[in-house]
Amino acid sequence: MSPGLAGKKWFYPGLWLLIVIVFLGTELRRHSNIGASITSDSTHDTLDNITSSVADKIKAVPDYYDMLTGANEDAAKKNNTLKTADITTSIKAAIIIETRRSAAVIPLLLHFCSVLGPDWPVVVYTSAENFGSFTTSEALLRYQAGDSVLCSNSARSVEDFFEWDLIGAPISPQWGAGYNGGLSLRRRSTMLRVLQEYDWSKNPHPRPEDQWYFFRFNDLMNKDVEETGDSKIKLPSMEIARTFAVETIDYPSPLGLHQPTRWFPADRRMTSLDEWCPEYKLARTDRINE
Repeated sequence: MSPGLAGKKWFYPGLWLLIVIVFLGTELRRHSNIGASITSDSTHDTLDNITSSVADKIKAVPDYYDMLTGANEDAAKKNNTLKTADITTSIKAAIIIETRRSAAVIPLLLHFCSVLGPDWPVVVYTSAENFGSFTTSEALLRYQAGDSVLCSNSARSVEDFFEWDLIGAPISPQWGAGYNGGLSLRRRSTMLRVLQEYDWSKNPHPRPEDQWYFFRFNDLMNKDVEETGDSKIKLPSMEIARTFAVETIDYPSPLGLHQPTRWFPADRRMTSLDEWCPEYKLARTDRINE
């Protein structure tokens, strides 16, 4: 067979094979694009579902959602604003009247600020001042710098004792009566009433300031009862007072301590106080001469 006839014999089969290859290639590319489109659409749908789900969960917490989206800028600003005390408007204040030069004042000042929190004004007086200088603070937490501490482990807070006109560590009968003033909570209006109706110079007994106020509070209560049949002045029992603070009468878990290095034996200080109120180590050991 001549070469010309042989080439003509394979021409048409080759042409058909080329057409089939082109057709199959075209179909394959078309189906691949469709599959890719389906996969892409499915992926987008899945991502949309996930995004919507997360968004719904975030929206379920309105404050958090508003803060993230800026929908409530005032609320966000409020959340980011640190609340601080203002002595001119606060109904409560912690005060130190300390005339001694002492390096213990600053550590104790920081300690009380930390335990009380930022909404408590803390004021330091280096000379005796009248309680009338406080125009709005009705609840006054008075403490001596150096020998009074608050126990941060306590479940109670100073606010839990606001109902009482005067409260402090109960004094053991062998040392007197009433509540120790070294760490005490006092109602300003009742203190001012005492100062208006009684003169220390004319009635200086008992001599300790805290016991003098305790007896004058009782005098006012008796006077109110005689005149009106009742009194608004409230003084706690010794059982309640020792939950506020401890000095000469013990309690296992008080809110505060007064002169712990003086009244607690060394063996006890190394056990329960180390666990319950390690702040006692801030207390100084020297005493005020009275």
